[in-house]
Amino acid sequence: MLAEQTMRNTLLTVLICVAANTVLAQDNIIPLPEPKQTKIERYKRMQAEREAENARQEAEAARIKNEKLAAELQLLKDSQVTNALNDGIELSEGKKRPKDYAKASELLRKAAAANNPIAMRYLGRLYAEGGFGIESNIKEAVFWTKQSAEGGDPDGMADWGYILHFGIGDIKQDTSGGLDWLNKAATKGSTQSMRYLAKIYFVGKHIEKDLKKTYEWLKKGSDIGDPRAIAELAIALDNSDLRKLAGITNKDEMINYLEKSDRMGYTAASTALSLIHLGGDEIHGSKGTKEAAENLLKKAIKLYSSDAAFMLGFIKFQDKEYSQAIELLQTASERNSAEAMAFLSALYASGSHVPQNNELSATMLANAKAIRGSINAPQELRGSHNKITEEGLTDHRVLTYYFEGLVCRNYYPYLGRCEY
Repeated sequence: MLAEQTMRNTLLTVLICVAANTVLAQDNIIPLPEPKQTKIERYKRMQAEREAENARQEAEAARIKNEKLAAELQLLKDSQVTNALNDGIELSEGKKRPKDYAKASELLRKAAAANNPIAMRYLGRLYAEGGFGIESNIKEAVFWTKQSAEGGDPDGMADWGYILHFGIGDIKQDTSGGLDWLNKAATKGSTQSMRYLAKIYFVGKHIEKDLKKTYEWLKKGSDIGDPRAIAELAIALDNSDLRKLAGITNKDEMINYLEKSDRMGYTAASTALSLIHLGGDEIHGSKGTKEAAENLLKKAIKLYSSDAAFMLGFIKFQDKEYSQAIELLQTASERNSAEAMAFLSALYASGSHVPQNNELSATMLANAKAIRGSINAPQELRGSHNKITEEGLTDHRVLTYYFEGLVCRNYYPYLGRCEY
């Protein structure tokens, strides 16, 4: 009996101890010994987890590095595109360096390849105009202009609308479609489109002439602050009917607009004002002066105006200040002024105030024609034997031939004496 009781007590004690150890193990106070196989598996699992974490960290580091490299490459690409675009525009406009359409087109094509619609618009204009190192190519002009418009550039839309309105190359004239694009561009703030619309309504081709709309569009462009719209509004006010619509009783407002555009650095306004001074017209109650004209031209020359350099050179030639005149004409020629090239061509052909050089004369005239098409020094300047004459240099018709030609080119179609 006693032995049986002792056995029961012993068994109970063992069960209590086992239960206590199980509880302590669950509380991580007294861990139970693990089988050898379980330890190995746990080690392998921990090692695999460490390796996976290392791989994850390496992948994340590689991702960050690649993203940074991609961002740097994109910045470099964007920078290259921006530089190509800016340089191409400078060479297209000739504001800071001479026009060079050949080099400009190379740079602009790089930017256009990156889907830049502004570059496409400038390419369209280069090929439409031609000269300065490239041949006019209407097919290329149409292609790039359409690409620019579809790419969302407001001024590109304006150019495309203008092409559609009048028709060019293989593009048939589409008045309605053209006006749609022009109005769409204008709603996006394109002052280029506003100036196009003003011209369309002024000329009245393919659409009813409407001077009121001409004034409204030019006024809107000038109110936005476009110096070219301001200058074109000034010249348009030379039309008496348009002045009546605008409620302007004299030409003082025209002068005010030109002076405002001139202050904004638009050199075509400066040259227009200089002509008003040279003509001795009344400006704010006083007659224009030659000194004021020359000061305006000098300012425009500093802003890289080839027209101003030619005009001042021509004036100095008439004043018999020959060395200064030749220097200014050469400056204008270097800036690709076709007028200056044609003038110098005549001088070199006759040996008037420069060494006679028929080869150089022929080259300069060829360059002038490549830029401007049909151009030559007027007969009044060349004289009966195709030579420069002192009488020719002082002939008022010569000054009119050159200077009004420049103004008409810049302000088509608002001057009644210009041929459209």
